Amino acid sequence: MMVKRIMSWLFFLVFVAAFVWLLYETFRPEVLPVGSEMPELEYLSRNGKVHLKTDNGRVTLVMIFHPDCEHCEELLKQISGHSNELASMSFIFLTTDQNFFVNDQIKAWPVLSQLNNVDWGTVERSHFIDLFGPFAYPISYIFSPSGKLSHKISGKVKMEKLLSIIQDFGGSKR
Repeated sequence: MMVKRIMSWLFFLVFVAAFVWLLYETFRPEVLPVGSEMPELEYLSRNGKVHLKTDNGRVTLVMIFHPDCEHCEELLKQISGHSNELASMSFIFLTTDQNFFVNDQIKAWPVLSQLNNVDWGTVERSHFIDLFGPFAYPISYIFSPSGKLSHKISGKVKMEKLLSIIQDFGGSKR
């Protein structure tokens, strides 16, 4: 009888703890809501440490990806295939794979790796989460020319949507 009572209380406490955690997660404020300034993220590029910043009046897309993620690969191929239409944007592709440059995985996207409006980098996952919030691969953050977050796109994104966004900022659709 005593064991049943202890187990009942234990179950009740676990249930209450899970419920409180769920409430906390539901109502926790977003780390980087739309309209926020571009965070001061430091990442490692091919040329050393770099700080995330706006690019001279261009719309900037920051994408976090993983080289082994199929959706990420598909999105990068789409962007690569439409690089002419997206020439008015600046792209920063970040991965949490710290061996990205060591393994020379950038060669998987030869067109993108040659463009002047594209930068690649690695970032510590925990550091990215501190500034941008939790994420699943791929996630894209689109910043206005003034550095304000205008869109968050998690998962696949259709090229029409990206082209529409740059049109909204006055970019040309070629």
